[in-house]
Amino acid sequence: HQTAGFNIVATASRQGLRFITVVLGAPTGQVRFSEAARILNRGFNHYRKILAIKGGTQLEERIQVIEGERGTLRPVASRDAMILIRRGEEKKIKLEPRLVSSVRAPVPKDEKVGVIRILVDGTVRSEIPAIVAEEIPRASFLWRLWERLFSFFKQLLSYLWEWVKGFWSTGNTRLIGFPTFLAWCDSQSIKSLYLKNQAWNPLC
Repeated sequence: HQTAGFNIVATASRQGLRFITVVLGAPTGQVRFSEAARILNRGFNHYRKILAIKGGTQLEERIQVIEGERGTLRPVASRDAMILIRRGEEKKIKLEPRLVSSVRAPVPKDEKVGVIRILVDGTVRSEIPAIVAEEIPRASFLWRLWERLFSFFKQLLSYLWEWVKGFWSTGNTRLIGFPTFLAWCDSQSIKSLYLKNQAWNPLC
C-alpha cells in the first residue's frame, strides 16, 4: 500500500439519486474514507434528479389526422423522463416537441409520432418518444368523400379569390369572362387539385 496508497470505491443513494466515487492514492485510510464522504456529499448537495415530464402527459401541439374520425390528435409522452440537473436549474428546463405534421387513419394506439426533447439551458439532456394516446379509426366513406370535396372547393375558392384580387389590382374595371378565369386557373396549375391526395378517389 505504500506505493499505491489507500484506495476505495464507494456509493451512496439518497431520494432516488445514486452516486459512485473512486478515491485513489490517499495517504491514510482515514483520509480515504473522509475524501469519499466529501465527494458524495458534494454530489447530493449540488445535484438533484427531477421529473421533467410525466408519462401520459398530453402536449399542447396538435397533429392533423387525414381521413380519421377525428381531425386532429394531441400526442402524449410515452414514459416518465427523469434528468439530472444542478440545483437552481429548474427554471432552465424546456420541453421541445418535434412532431410529424400529419398522420393517415387508421392510427393505432401507441404509434410514435415524434419525440420530446428535454433541454436544460439550451442543451439537450434527454429525449423520449411522443405517441398516440388512443386508437383513431378511419372515417366512413361518406365522411371521407365530404372532406375531400370540401378541401377541393376550399382550394378552388382560394384560387378564385387570388384571381379577383389580381384583377382589381390592375385597375381594369372591364368584366373578364369565365373562360379567361379558367385560362388563369390553368396557368396556376389548378389541375393539380384533381390529383392531389387522389381527391377524386375516396375509396383509396
